Amino acid sequence: MKREQARRRRRSARPVDVAGIGAINLDYVGQTPELELFFRQKIEEDRERLTWGGQTTASRDEINEALALFQRRPTPTVGGSALNALRVVARLGLDLRTGFVGVLGAARDGVDPFEELNDLEMELCLARSSEPCGVCVSFVGSEHGRTMLTWHGANEQLMPLLSADARWRERAVSLLARAPIVHVTAILHEEGLAIIGSVLADVLEKNPSACVCVDPGLNWARETPERLSAVLRHAHLVFVNRFELASLAGMRVADASAEQLACEALERQQLDGSLLVKGDGGETTIYRRSRVGLEIASVAPRMRRPTSVASRDDTGAGDVFAAGVLAALASPRIRLDDGLRLGAALAQIRLRSSPTAAEAEYAATTLRYAGAPQESP
Repeated sequence: MKREQARRRRRSARPVDVAGIGAINLDYVGQTPELELFFRQKIEEDRERLTWGGQTTASRDEINEALALFQRRPTPTVGGSALNALRVVARLGLDLRTGFVGVLGAARDGVDPFEELNDLEMELCLARSSEPCGVCVSFVGSEHGRTMLTWHGANEQLMPLLSADARWRERAVSLLARAPIVHVTAILHEEGLAIIGSVLADVLEKNPSACVCVDPGLNWARETPERLSAVLRHAHLVFVNRFELASLAGMRVADASAEQLACEALERQQLDGSLLVKGDGGETTIYRRSRVGLEIASVAPRMRRPTSVASRDDTGAGDVFAAGVLAALASPRIRLDDGLRLGAALAQIRLRSSPTAAEAEYAATTLRYAGAPQESP
């Protein structure tokens, strides 16, 4: 016990470069016909709740029903969008220190999330719960990509803790405010936007120079501008794909060009920060409002994305892309445009490899985009 306490004190003494807040889930991914039929039935029951390529919450019984359809239940991976991104940042070989705020549930199917978090030597603000860890069950198909059902599990306690436990909230805010880069992803809770928005306001009061990055996902992107503004008013950089961009604009992808969608999204959301739009081919475009109109900057990847359309598990590919950008914002060794290219390259690795195999390549790939460490003046 004393050894672990000393280890935690040493961690706390080190600076935090990138911090995030979000869910901790165990991810199960399948491609069986039985699982596809299960998801198809859920979509037909309520298309407002779930669509192909989307995500929604599920009951514990629904999750157990889905897990029973796996021919052989796989060993789950520890996930959660913000956590995925921070885990990759910590493994890029750039000596970046990460921090995370969340609720840690009990182990399931032999996997204890705390062991992995402990191995990463993250600075942690965790509430421990006897409730099982959250679960995300995904079906991956070539036609519709990844469709997800998520059961909150212990994550259900995160919003009440942040809103009602003043001491724990102060710990969470203090950790986030220690980092120059703060990463936030969608939390599927009725009061999630309002509570996370208030947390970000407290973080920026403590550290006005912090850069807040937000990945709203399709769920938050579909919210009304009034509700979404609780978070986006604090955002300096917003990660979206073309479907999320269209949702922010209140339009369909086919209704307008990407430039028109971005212009409408920035105006509709009254966004002072920048929109970072991830293209299907790995190219990235940044849009920002200015006094003279819409500012546009595009960055093409160094490598082309694989053209195969076979079904593949793309779990976390968007989070891996975000990790490259977050690393560039936090490290003096990578310029932002190279960070965008790094993010695209890391995402390509994830698309063609399993999570474990991909992580083994991340540091070597990062070296191609990073310069020598710069000494402080």
